[in-house]
Amino acid sequence: MMMKRITKPNLAGLAVLACLLLAGSASILRGQADQDPDGAKAFLLGAYLKTQTVIERTEADLEKVKRDIQADDGLIRKLENIRSRARQANDARAEKAAEETLRTARAAGTKNEETWAALERLRARSIASRDALRGRIDALGRTPGPDPQLRGLVSDLSGSVRIAKKSGEIIDPASGGPVFLETGDAITTGPGGRAELQTLGGRAVVRLGGESEIRLAGDTVDKQAMELVKGRMYSAVDKPEELEARLSGPKPGRHFEEPGSLDKLTEKLLRPLRRLARKWFEVIHSPTVGSIRGTRFSFEVKSDGGTELAVYEGEVELRNIVNGKTVIVGQGFKATAAQDGISEPLKMETIDAWWEKQPGTVR
Repeated sequence: MMMKRITKPNLAGLAVLACLLLAGSASILRGQADQDPDGAKAFLLGAYLKTQTVIERTEADLEKVKRDIQADDGLIRKLENIRSRARQANDARAEKAAEETLRTARAAGTKNEETWAALERLRARSIASRDALRGRIDALGRTPGPDPQLRGLVSDLSGSVRIAKKSGEIIDPASGGPVFLETGDAITTGPGGRAELQTLGGRAVVRLGGESEIRLAGDTVDKQAMELVKGRMYSAVDKPEELEARLSGPKPGRHFEEPGSLDKLTEKLLRPLRRLARKWFEVIHSPTVGSIRGTRFSFEVKSDGGTELAVYEGEVELRNIVNGKTVIVGQGFKATAAQDGISEPLKMETIDAWWEKQPGTVR
């Protein structure tokens, strides 16, 4: 199997662009308490760093799978030789044993080939997302002005997907390329459709199932909110310490060209990103609100209009904004909510990880 050489991208000039972006937006939306004046800046830089981290991790995974595929090929050739010799010697028992082992080895090889292909798709769409983010950083750095309210990026999609901009414009992203989202934009999937987006400055990845709709409802200094209008979603939100580790690790500027040139800018560059570590992520389906700091969970609007929250890691605060009831749902538990209240958490007996069954998804 031919393997492509993996090379690092050229990111010349990004340090200058980031500096311009920071300087140009110091007075954006000043005095508007319901908005985050550094929101677009934090989102773009945070999502850029997170996407680059995903690319590096995926490239490491590709190297591992490459070695596994090579080992599979060697084992398969060896077993084919054993089977051939057993057949020539009329040793039916040895031939049968070799055939069974060969079948298992080929199945493992096929699985590794599929994993390779899925990782290649993940790497390709992550590179496309990173390049799109860099382009927006470039544009925002050259023309500082009012906050464009960029708060999300559709990094992958398939099937029937429609994006409704807050301006009323309808986008049919048939190309499957990255699409930026602003506060007030909505994504709708049809039967069999799916969409994946980054938000919360790269801290949150959201996967939307078929026949679902989600809207970027609002963004403040303290929290970012999404409204699940219908259907179901899954989200993995980095814990605050995970973001801190990413930003405090050796040479945060290593993702940029000439990282040494960022040494004096590092703290100024990362200040709005560090604030994201304290930011809440909220999912709303009125009158229910789920508040998340760092966890993995799914949220679904049921046919009766109620909602079901399932938590796979960490915990989520679920509250009813009408009667004020609040329930903490921990790892391995689920809870349902309706207009009149919230159930007590119940232990999950089984997990339907539908988001892992979507095409091109690598766990």
